[in-house]
Amino acid sequence: MADKIDRFFIDYFSGKLSKLLNLRKMELQAKAVDDNVNASKSTTLTRGAEFQLIREQGDSETAFIAKELQYMDVFLSTLSSEQQELLTLRYDRRNRLTWSEVAYRFCKSERQCIRQVRDMKDEFEECYWSQMVGNTGAQLEKTNGVMAG
Repeated sequence: MADKIDRFFIDYFSGKLSKLLNLRKMELQAKAVDDNVNASKSTTLTRGAEFQLIREQGDSETAFIAKELQYMDVFLSTLSSEQQELLTLRYDRRNRLTWSEVAYRFCKSERQCIRQVRDMKDEFEECYWSQMVGNTGAQLEKTNGVMAG
């Protein structure tokens, strides 16, 4: 379970989930353009935005990724700024910091940082992960498969 949460944190803090959501919205927008090829210009302009919004709200993949982002945002709002920074430094793969580098930035030992992150992961698992998996376990596995690839 901890590996899945680690993977989720990496995807969130590295911006991968946001990119997946934007990519999915772009895919839906491209489908909307394809669907409106034979429509008149006035119909396309007035209904295009409405159909796009309906398409995004009705898409299960878009809704799932948005829900994941929402759960994470709520979780982060419960943490102190130092805890948020600790998670960001550890899980943002654009920076690739080791535990010793993270610990150095906080003037703490590696063990302290590891313990704090473990406690935050446990809290996330207890409060949020079970809801995410419970509501859409199959979708989570599908999304994690896409993210891992």
